[in-house]
Parts: sequence; structure tokens; C-alpha cells
Amino acid sequence: ALAVAIITFLGVAVVSALRFAVFPLLVSIAVVISSIARLFAADHVVKINETPIVFGSPDQIFELLSDFSSAASWDPGVIESRRMQPDEGQVRVGSKFALTTLWKGERSEMTYTLLEIQRPSRIVLRGESNVSSAHDTIVLCPANGANTQTAVDYTLEVQLKGWRKPFAAMIMEDLRKLGRAAMEGLEDACEQRFR
Repeated sequence: ALAVAIITFLGVAVVSALRFAVFPLLVSIAVVISSIARLFAADHVVKINETPIVFGSPDQIFELLSDFSSAASWDPGVIESRRMQPDEGQVRVGSKFALTTLWKGERSEMTYTLLEIQRPSRIVLRGESNVSSAHDTIVLCPANGANTQTAVDYTLEVQLKGWRKPFAAMIMEDLRKLGRAAMEGLEDACEQRFR
């Protein structure tokens, strides 16, 4: 009887110890897993907006920017841009463009699709690569009351994919610099073409 009492006591002691030691550990693990899941489920979109005033009428700037195969001519972050085949004729909703970008020494291939055009004032594109997606919204209007300059309201929204997603905030300033450089490149290209 004494042996049964000792075994019962030890069994209760072990179960109690496990309950008080393991249960908090399991709760902690569940909290960490839940936090990680929320981190990856969040949007983590980096939004950049630049509004340069460039030489050229809204019609001219619209023609330049709606055909995104011109991107390499004004964006220093794009080393090659072309219209994808068999897309021929005037650009339209659904036109696709292949861009090779260079960022921090790394090449990346992006495919842009023209989602919306309202001549000569609005262009919306969606870009996809294996590491990110981009949503470009471009709104054009005459600047300074003249038809010789255009205000280009350019909004870029970038979202990293996969395991990179939660780290978007860490590259926000780098993306802003990239956006500023693209708009400076656009200003220079428009001055050379349309001034």
C-alpha cells in the first residue's frame, strides 16, 4: 500500500510539474507563432509619391509614360525596357512591358501591365517580379497655366513577396531615393526631348 501511495504521489507530482512548466511554454510558443503569422499577413506596402514639373505638354508626357518601353530612357534604375510581343500598335489596357531593373547591384526582371489609361491625364500600371509587386499611378496636368510643362503626380506602391514581406519598412528610404532618381531622370529626358 505504501508503494501504491508513493507511485500515486509521484504521478500527481509529475503531472502537476508538467502542467505548470509545459503549459506556459506551449502558450508562449502559440503567441510567437500567432505574432509571426500576423506579421506575414499584413500588407507592408511602401508608398512613394513624387510630383515633378517637366517640360512637354500633357499629351507628350502621356505618350512617353504610357508606353513603358521608354522607361530605360528616363529611369536610371531600369537598364532595359521593351514592349512584349505580340503586342503591336498603340498601347492599350493590357499592353505588357518587360523591364530589367538594377538595384543595389542586383538585376531583376519585372513584367508591367497597363491597367488603366485616360488620355492624356492618367496611367495605371502593375509590375510583377519574383521578389516584389508594384502599382504605379501617374496623373498628369498642365503646370503653371501653360501647355508647355506638365505636373507629373507619380505614386509608386511596392510590396515585397514571400519571406521578404515584413522587411519592406527597412528598404523604404532606399526606395524613396530610387523614386527621386527616376523623377530626376524623367525631368532630364523631358527637357532634352520637349524644351
